[in-house]
Amino acid sequence: MMDKEVYKEVFNDRRRYFMKLLKMAEENIANNHINDGIVYLEIAARYATEVHFGEFYNFEIEEMIKNISNKYFLNDKFPQNNNRKRNKVLHIATKIYETGGHTRLMLNWIDCDTNNHNDILLTDIEENQIPTELLKQYEKKFSIYNVGHLKGIEKINEIREYAKKYDYVILHIHPSDVYTSIALHNCPLPILFLNHADHRFWIGRNTANLFLEIRQEGANNSNIKRNIPKSHQMIFPIPLKRIKKFTKIEARKLLNIDDDEIMILSIASAYKYNPIDDNGLADCIIHISNKFKKVRFVFIGPNLNIEFWKEIKEKANGQVDILGEITDVDSYYLAADIYLDSYPFVSLTSLLDAGKYGLPLVSVKKNMTVTDIDDIALDNNFKVNSLKELMAKLELWISNREILEKQRFKYKDDIKKYHLLSSSSKILERAYRLSAKLDKLENKNFQNEIYEDRDFPLTYLHFKNRSREFEFLKVWAWHYEKLSREQQEIFLNYLNATFNRNSDEYYALLPYSIKHM
Repeated sequence: MMDKEVYKEVFNDRRRYFMKLLKMAEENIANNHINDGIVYLEIAARYATEVHFGEFYNFEIEEMIKNISNKYFLNDKFPQNNNRKRNKVLHIATKIYETGGHTRLMLNWIDCDTNNHNDILLTDIEENQIPTELLKQYEKKFSIYNVGHLKGIEKINEIREYAKKYDYVILHIHPSDVYTSIALHNCPLPILFLNHADHRFWIGRNTANLFLEIRQEGANNSNIKRNIPKSHQMIFPIPLKRIKKFTKIEARKLLNIDDDEIMILSIASAYKYNPIDDNGLADCIIHISNKFKKVRFVFIGPNLNIEFWKEIKEKANGQVDILGEITDVDSYYLAADIYLDSYPFVSLTSLLDAGKYGLPLVSVKKNMTVTDIDDIALDNNFKVNSLKELMAKLELWISNREILEKQRFKYKDDIKKYHLLSSSSKILERAYRLSAKLDKLENKNFQNEIYEDRDFPLTYLHFKNRSREFEFLKVWAWHYEKLSREQQEIFLNYLNATFNRNSDEYYALLPYSIKHM
């Protein structure tokens, strides 16, 4: 593990840029350049969530969100919708994707919420990026609206106008979606916030009535580091689709997997496999592949554009398939013999799906506050304490089919009990009722220990080949076109005056495996 003082210096460095962004937002808002001020808030929030520096919540951003919302909407009225036979529920998401647990969770929610009418509103996506093929199967179940083409206050006002037509609002938003938080800050409707990014900084603490936590570790993090009281939290088992009726023989034939091969499956977003202070899963995959010729690893999510995976494939005797993103993965679960969780960052939805199909599960514990995997349907017996223990367990299971067979179906019944759609509908009704009883939280300026040892690996969660300049430019470039021309020029001057290529010594000390991926 790297020296704590190095991380502290990186944290402090990043915080200086973050505070400068907040200052620029504040100045623009004070000068009534509201739209530019909002963009700077968005850049600041995006920076904080992408390049971790110890904060999970920020009082100043939430305060500016409150002030902008009160300026435009303090006396804005919502209609009373008391005569409906079915409640109307609006799911607000910043973006949705063809693959990934974030989108699947929202669609599964709608699938099981048969007592209410559900629709989706997207806030920051171009029309041609909406995954139409994925949504075709749902087209009779809900309507989908998009305000991604709008900017600033016009977008915010439109979000609010859509919300007025509904009884409940569910936030599936990205961590930096300031537009939704401004639009709904003083909204009288019950608002439920799905905490799908519990390991990262996000905004919206003071917008929601109830926070749905998908794991206890995330709930603890929000309680301690966002000061969200337990009374406003609810553990929310991820809704899963029903099991597909398909045989293992059929699945293997479809995927061209030999009957005598042992298939080890792993599914997660590519970044969740990025090594931190070790070689990630690389040594384990290469060792097992070289020792057992009838083993096949299948990874869905990562792709061969990354040097890390190229090297693994070259050294693993052709026994590793790196397939990138795939929409329909059920046949892979059905064909597999073992499910290997992503490491160092876990992937709960994929692991639950694997357990739903009765696969033996294994996950490596990483000593970080925000990455341990837990769930109401799971115990701790599927976890190992180290990569060395992982190798030993896989060797045992591969060598002894009888022992491997005893691991099957361990969690299937409990996952069905808590997570399949038939069970989820009761949990949703409880969440709706609870949210209607709770007030929204007041903004609160509190202190917490930002230099916690177990959080330091988050310092390099997303970006690789990093330098201080790269980190800042990357986040800023995503939002550049939203600024006015005058502000674009001002910000370019700020960047040119700020970055010094000779001052990256602390970034050069970050782990080799990350810098050279």
